[in-house]
Parts: sequence; C-alpha cells; structure tokens
Amino acid sequence: PSVSIFIPGFESDSCYRILSSLGFTNINICEFGERQELNDAYFTIYQDTAGKDDSALLFEYKGHRILDTVDCKNIKTYNIKNVDILLAEFSSGASGFPVCWDEQYDDKIIEDILNRHRKQMYRNISDSICHFKPSVFIPFAGYFSEKYWSDYKIIQKNIKNNPKDIIKFVEKKFREIKTWHPVSGNELDISN
Repeated sequence: PSVSIFIPGFESDSCYRILSSLGFTNINICEFGERQELNDAYFTIYQDTAGKDDSALLFEYKGHRILDTVDCKNIKTYNIKNVDILLAEFSSGASGFPVCWDEQYDDKIIEDILNRHRKQMYRNISDSICHFKPSVFIPFAGYFSEKYWSDYKIIQKNIKNNPKDIIKFVEKKFREIKTWHPVSGNELDISN
C-alpha cells in the first residue's frame, strides 16, 4: 500500500478517491506540465484540453523521449516536439456511440457516423505526427472489444480501424517514420 503512485492533478479527485479507497497511502498528485524526477528518469503529465479528465504522459530516460497520448485529442497546445516514440490511439471505436443509439438512428446513419469517425482518426494521427515529429509511431490505444455475450449485435456494427492499416497509412505518408505494431510477447528496443 505504500508504493509511490503518481496521478494527474485533475479538478475532480476521482483518481485519488479510488486509489485511497483501495488502501494506497503514497499517492502523489502531479501538476500538469510540471516535469517530475523519478530516479534517473523524468515524466511530465499533460492535460487534455478537451475538458475531460484525460491526460498524456511524456517519459524521458537516458536521452529518449516517449510520448503516450493515449486517446487525448488536445495536447498540441503544449510545446512538445521531436519525440522518439509516439504512442497514440487508432481505432475510434471504444465508445458505444452511435451503435447503442439504434432507437435514435437507423443503420445507414450509424454506418455514416462510424465511417466519419474512422476517417477523422487518420487525420488526427497525421496531425499528431506532424506536430510531435516522432521517430517511431506506435498504434497503442484502441484495442477495446465487445466481449460480453450480449454485445454480439454491437460488435457486428461497431467497425473499428485496424492497427495494421494505420501502420500502412503512416509508412506511406511519412516515409521517414518507423512504426511498430505492439503484439503480445514482442519487445521494442528503442536504442536501435
């Protein structure tokens, strides 16, 4: 329970309340944009300016800079450039919208909205690569899947982007950028 835990300084204290209710006692609240030292490494938490409790993490160790944007859309206001690795979302399908609104939308409208969201994800990835200028891009957030037995109808409609297709897109558009597909059991050596 005394392990050091670092959490974002959101206005809501939901992260703190959840962790402390589980018995953790060494919870450190980090201010956004403030570089934190941890042994020989550094990290900085950035707030998604979209107004939701979401954040990204810049991790720095031995001259390497790894930016994990998770699914943040609005951290480009921070002056983060030339990262070695950019981990970003790719699928655009972790929400139940619009698939779970089938009483409100017919199948054609749902399909159109999903297509629009998937195409927007490609634009977001392209914008993020142009902004953060990574050496390596990793499609990281978006492996959400509907596994519950009653979700069968949802999984049929909720078509998501595939990480392999995103990698092909990045390799074609940004020839100087390396990519890596995170697969269970594989390792990425950022030194080579």
